[in-house]
Amino acid sequence: MSWRKNDLEKRLARSERLYTHEEEIPLKATGEEGVLLIKALLGLERVISNVNLPNSALQIENLPKSAVVETNAVFSRNSVRPVAAGKMDEQLKALIVPHTDNHERILKASLDAMKGENMEECLELVVKSFMLDPLVKGHHPSEEEVCALVKDMIAATMKYLPETWKQVI
Repeated sequence: MSWRKNDLEKRLARSERLYTHEEEIPLKATGEEGVLLIKALLGLERVISNVNLPNSALQIENLPKSAVVETNAVFSRNSVRPVAAGKMDEQLKALIVPHTDNHERILKASLDAMKGENMEECLELVVKSFMLDPLVKGHHPSEEEVCALVKDMIAATMKYLPETWKQVI
């Protein structure tokens, strides 16, 4: 405990020195990939990285265009272009599709909730997504239990959500 108190004292003193310009912040490369991606978007370089993007270019041919997929993409001036990966193995696809379907339901519920539309349907979509999630499904909860969990989660995060969610909790 004494180390924590001492460390806090040192950090507060340093914050004061930085605030009053008694100490300068050293500018140095952090090695964060995000910096490289921003530089590429500004046109300073070209970078290939993996990101989550809609499958709009059908970079994974046998998944829906609306699915969000982790994909390689080329970052360049004002551009992020996904790299084609081809078809996904059908056995792997069978494992992925329940998740992409759940993401679609959650996205629909989120977008409709932002407009304040069909809030009961929004709740039903979220509950259905939980019920069909492979990790939840394996525990065989009742729909009532899942609905209570979803409502608890919405209530606990309400300060980050559109006010419209209050209608269903």
